[in-house]
Amino acid sequence: MNTELGDDDVRALFAQYRGAEQARVRAAGVAAAQRRGLARRRRRHAFLSAAVIAGMLVPAAAVGLTAGGGPIGGDLPRPQRTGGEIPAGGLTMAQLLTSSVQMPVFEADTAGVCPHGEVGFADDRLNLYVWPDTGQYMSYVDIDRDGSFETVLHVRCLAKEKVVAEQVLVVAPGTSGASVRLVGRVIGTGGAISAVDRMAMGADGTVAVKVAGARTCCGAFYSAVEHQWRVYAWDGKAFRQRDGSDAFWRTPGDLVVAAQELRLKAGVGSFLVTITNAGTQAVDSVMLTLVAKGMRATDPEWRTTAPGVDPATIENTLLVTGLEPGQSRSIEVHVRLASLDSRSGSLSVTALGILGGGEVYDEAADANPGDNEKIEVALRFD
Repeated sequence: MNTELGDDDVRALFAQYRGAEQARVRAAGVAAAQRRGLARRRRRHAFLSAAVIAGMLVPAAAVGLTAGGGPIGGDLPRPQRTGGEIPAGGLTMAQLLTSSVQMPVFEADTAGVCPHGEVGFADDRLNLYVWPDTGQYMSYVDIDRDGSFETVLHVRCLAKEKVVAEQVLVVAPGTSGASVRLVGRVIGTGGAISAVDRMAMGADGTVAVKVAGARTCCGAFYSAVEHQWRVYAWDGKAFRQRDGSDAFWRTPGDLVVAAQELRLKAGVGSFLVTITNAGTQAVDSVMLTLVAKGMRATDPEWRTTAPGVDPATIENTLLVTGLEPGQSRSIEVHVRLASLDSRSGSLSVTALGILGGGEVYDEAADANPGDNEKIEVALRFD
């Protein structure tokens, strides 16, 4: 199993694999950051690195649940256990790594590369997510209130150092030391669910899972993403959803971007970007992204976040104040060519609605991403 090898049990068993394992997790973390997109740029609004990805995920207490589908303010229950002692019935990492489980099929594994059936947890294709609350690879919940805690795992399948599929499993000690018993699968990627982002254990034995539904536009990996908390409870046979939405995109926003022609003279120029909220819900702020080749924004408030998908491009981002339904806002953008005598380049603008603020935020789903993502700016060289 791929891990970041911070746990004492893992160090003792797999110290010789440290370099290879860290490389795999680093690659998986970057892939996950790209898949989850611009809304996952936490704190410094920059791409996540594997070294800090656990600490930048959304705190459980920062987001609540809504039956309507979108995140709202409020508190989720903290985990029943927050690290340290292992509760009665709980499994340790050392126990897992010397055991196997009846692994359910990974629904999102359309290529058939993920293991299923009787699978050892040490299988190199598997990766356990590190829980930010505890720094551990598992959490614990008493799903049936009998005093014996089950172990909750966020299991990811890797292929060619990329995350292919994810699922949340609840396991318990088996009848022999070489196996653990699968209690049940809570949820996983596949269908409309593109990522499993976060989990919290309820004092009532429930498992709350934050999932993401992604929809791409225009070849941009940071296209519209909606995040939701969904709550599951054990009914004695399976985990059933108790609270939260069961579908994405029910109350989407609708931002529209219009960009004037950029006239460049002696290598510099400016143009006006107008953002209109054509939807029915307000957005708390708007993330503007410029993807440029051969030029860049020069206004000091623009942040250079990362090279673009094409290494020859530059991305600049700007977080601006929100928009009520029907409201518009225009921003003048000043641009400078990389080479002042150049007469070529390209520039596009993306505007994404943001719900929430501060260090934690989510994208608002957009009903028509084609009119707010990768809007090409016409260039004129005088």
